[in-house]
Amino acid sequence: WLGRRTVLPWWLGLLWLQVGLSIVLGKNLAYFPRYLLIDIPPLCVSLGLCIARLWSTQRRALAAGCCAVVVAFLGATASNVLLDPYYQFPDWYALNGVMFDAEQPGDAIILDAGYEALAVKDFTAFRNRKTLLFMNPSDFAPILRWVASHPDRRVWYVEHQQYYWDPQRRIAAALRTRPVVLARRWPRRWPVDDVSVMLFDKVPMTIR
Repeated sequence: WLGRRTVLPWWLGLLWLQVGLSIVLGKNLAYFPRYLLIDIPPLCVSLGLCIARLWSTQRRALAAGCCAVVVAFLGATASNVLLDPYYQFPDWYALNGVMFDAEQPGDAIILDAGYEALAVKDFTAFRNRKTLLFMNPSDFAPILRWVASHPDRRVWYVEHQQYYWDPQRRIAAALRTRPVVLARRWPRRWPVDDVSVMLFDKVPMTIR
């Protein structure tokens, strides 16, 4: 109400637009924190406007108390995001480091979400590597055929949001005939930010 003659109501309307479109379209546009980042600035402006209003009406003790609570809350949450990896987005650099240290010539990589390639394609562990991308049900057959026809190559399987693209974990199951050489997982507060990698060795000669 205080900012009704400014752009603030329209700015705050983005949040309600996200919620409304989520209901109408049946898509998740407001649940995950990353989708709400655009709503943080107008909320902060609104809080600042309310505190400034309290201060101007001589309710300075209340204004100072509200300001202290807001600063403490933002400080605690910011420290989580900045200092604790559990609350952060996927660390693709950490993934690259693990893979680069253990890679061998001829290793192949399977990314269970094709858009991951946009983040890692220029990283040292991914350059000039055979990389198979999975994003649609039609991608199952080519990847499974490649895995079956290349028993003599090690395979890195990078899993990120696999429950969208491969909820039955068919690709991981196809690799289970191979010994696991290395496994690493980076858990996060939100499952959408979890990343794991497994290095599967060549298929043993006894079962080829």
